[in-house]
Order: sequence, then structure tokens, then C-alpha cells
Amino acid sequence: MDASHEEISATTDFQMLRRQARQRFVGAAVLVLIAIIALPFVLDTKPRPVSPDIAIEIQAPVTTPAAAPITPAVVEKPAPTESSTTSAQTSAPVQAMPAVASKLDDGARAAALLNGAGYQIQAGSFTDKTKLQAVQVKLDKAGFQNFTQDVMAKDGTAHTRIRLGPFATQAEANSVAARIGKLGIKTIVIKP
Repeated sequence: MDASHEEISATTDFQMLRRQARQRFVGAAVLVLIAIIALPFVLDTKPRPVSPDIAIEIQAPVTTPAAAPITPAVVEKPAPTESSTTSAQTSAPVQAMPAVASKLDDGARAAALLNGAGYQIQAGSFTDKTKLQAVQVKLDKAGFQNFTQDVMAKDGTAHTRIRLGPFATQAEANSVAARIGKLGIKTIVIKP
């Protein structure tokens, strides 16, 4: 009896192991099938398109109505009369210093610069602070409001630009640039 009992026990153990192997194989096949179906959805290769009509609101700074740029005026002398004809009276127009401070409203200038409105005049780009200050003093004495802009050149050196403006038209910027040129300062009119 012992031999047949061992044989039956071996057969049942073998059948149980076979059934467990079959269940494991079916379970593994189901997991592989789920992975094949689900992974392409999870690992999407194409990025989802972004809606082209995204609303971006940028609020413009509030400016006062009297925030228009003030530029130094050119006053021409009256035509000479016959009784007083001297060479001094027939000279070129004289640049008058404005009685009111010609400082631009910083908010209006910033808004114009951000909006890219108007033209600017560049009166130099300096690495030497003493040369920068000398040009600024000349401009200030002549009554021209200016500001500086720090930039980094391609070679890594720091430069400071002197700028004036913004001016509403290129003709206005060219006129002011010509007057600055008479001070011995080279200028460039630019559209930011």
C-alpha cells in the first residue's frame, strides 16, 4: 500500500503544480495584454496641442494727460531791422533753456519704452564711468533729459548706454539729435 499511496500522492502533487503553472501563465498573459493596450495611452508620444486662443492681459500703466515728453525748445531771433543790422543778430537759432523742468514723467517714459512706441536717441555706450559722467553733465547743462541703460556686450564686458526719449516721430528725434551733435556728442536715432 505504501507504494500506491506514494504514487497517488505524486500524481496529485504533479497535477496541482500543473494547475498553478497554468494559472500563473494565464495571469502573466493578462498582464502583458493590459500593458500592450494601456501603455500607449499612458506614454503618449505626441504632446497635446495647446489652445491657440489663450487670453493674456497686460495692463498698461496709468498715465496722466500731461505726461507728454517735453523737449528743449529752439527759439529763433526776430529778423533784423534796417536800423540795427549786426552780424550777431543774423546768427543761427539760439537754444533756449526751458523755464519748466524738462523731466519726463518716468511712468509715461516706461510705458512708451515697454510698448515700443516712439524713437530714442543713443548718445553713447561707455565702459569708463568718467566718460559717461562727462557726457551726462554736458547733456544736463544743455537741458536734455537722459537716462542710462546697463547692457552686457557679446564679449562679456559691461557697457552703460546714455539714451534720450522717447520721441513721437523720427523727425523730432532727428532734430534733437542734431542739436546734441552741436555739443560734440555723437548720436544715433533708434526705434526700440
